[in-house]
Amino acid sequence: MGSPNVSAKFNRLLREQFVKVLISVIRNHTLDKELLELLISSTLSFEDAFDSYFDSKFDLDLIIRRVVETYIEASSIDNSYGVEEYLIGYIRKLLTYHKISFYKITEDFRDEYYYEMFGKHRDEASYYASDTDKEFLSLLGFFNLKTGCSFVQLKNRYKEMLKKFHPDINKDGLEKTKQIIANYKKLQSYFQ
Repeated sequence: MGSPNVSAKFNRLLREQFVKVLISVIRNHTLDKELLELLISSTLSFEDAFDSYFDSKFDLDLIIRRVVETYIEASSIDNSYGVEEYLIGYIRKLLTYHKISFYKITEDFRDEYYYEMFGKHRDEASYYASDTDKEFLSLLGFFNLKTGCSFVQLKNRYKEMLKKFHPDINKDGLEKTKQIIANYKKLQSYFQ
C-alpha cells in the first residue's frame, strides 16, 4: 500500500523540478526582439508567435532530458532498466495531455515579452475592426461586445457565458458551450 504514495511523491517531485528548470531557462534568456517581431508579423496571434519563438530558441527535449538526468542522480535511482527513457516519455505525456500546463508555466513570460514588444499588457490590447470585417463583427455580436472592446472584456464575457451554458449547470447547454468555445478561439486571434 505504501508504493502508490511513494510513486506519487516521486511524480510530484519530477514535475516540480521540470517546472523550476523550465522557468529558470526562460528567465535567463535574453529576448531576441527581431525574431519575435518577425514571428508576430507572420502569425495570427501573439500566442502562436510566442510558441514558435520558444520552439526556435529552446530545445524542450534537451530540457526534459537534463531534468530527468538530474532527478535520477539526486534520487539515486538505478537506471539500468531504462528508467531515464521512461521518465522522459512520462514528462512528454504530461505536457501532451496538459497535466503540466506549458501555457501556465510560460504565462508570465508571455506577458513580459508582450509588454517589451508593444509597451502594454496583453489584456489591455484591443482590436478595432473595419466595417468590412464581417466575421469579426459577427463574433463580437455573439458575445454582445462592441468594436474597441479589450481582451479583458472578451475574456470576462466568455467566462460569464460558459458559466451560464455549461452542461453541468444547464442540461441543454452542451451545443451552446461548444459554440462559445469555438467562437472565443476565433475571436482571440483578432487580439494582439
